[in-house]
Amino acid sequence: MYIISSTNENPVYSSFVPVVYKMWKKLMPECTFILGYIGKREPNDPYVRRLSTFCDELHCFKTIPGITEGCQAKTTRMYLTTLYDNNVCSVVDIDQFVLNIDWFINLIQPALKENKFVSIGHNHYYNTPHIGKFPMAYTTAPSNVWKKIINPNNLSYIDWFLYICKLPNPIDNKENPSNHFNYFSDESLLRYFLVKHPDQKYINNTWIKIEREDELPNGVMRCARRIDRAEWNKFDINKMNEGYYLDANPLRPFDKYFNYLLPIVKYMNVSDNKKDLFL
Repeated sequence: MYIISSTNENPVYSSFVPVVYKMWKKLMPECTFILGYIGKREPNDPYVRRLSTFCDELHCFKTIPGITEGCQAKTTRMYLTTLYDNNVCSVVDIDQFVLNIDWFINLIQPALKENKFVSIGHNHYYNTPHIGKFPMAYTTAPSNVWKKIINPNNLSYIDWFLYICKLPNPIDNKENPSNHFNYFSDESLLRYFLVKHPDQKYINNTWIKIEREDELPNGVMRCARRIDRAEWNKFDINKMNEGYYLDANPLRPFDKYFNYLLPIVKYMNVSDNKKDLFL
């Protein structure tokens, strides 16, 4: 199985690369962790070489003129899912921790066994203006399914980005990665690919929409069994040690809040040595 994420050099996100890589290799030792790097550095640059030690496969992409680098970084992981034939690929956030791997594996069974496209958290946006979208993290499918949905014409990386910057009849106008970072949503882009796909019979037969049982009601966009950076004061270390939490959206950047995050790092049983966890 391929775990796929991406980052630019913004430390809000890039600071998580070492710990998240080590986490996934601890949770799923046989997985292949794919990282996309977006920036101006060459592959032999010391920073990029350091990044390469925290993934199984590093893809380096230069910043595309006219596209906000952060938007390019978020979207690149989606493109990377299309490169691995029939291998199952899961998109993950570089700044998110998984605390219960059995929960995750159980939810993506249709992708692992039935070649389905599985998206998780369809109730996340109920009672909000964003209903119909779902979180990008944990979306999982065989690579050839991803490709049929988001890049059926087998466009190159650059050509694919140029294409998605000019999509006709957008749903909410946030699909375009050339927008300002605050006005782009990779979730909107993926929804567009699914809803506007010319073969809706294929989509209907392939797309498995899963709700999170712990999603809190009334559109608050919070999960009861998630440690959430927006409500850090509610984090209960005893509940974590009892196995209550499923995942975490930690305080960021990682290095700045390391001391606050250390109990979770220790719970995940990855190294707590700063030398091993800091870029």
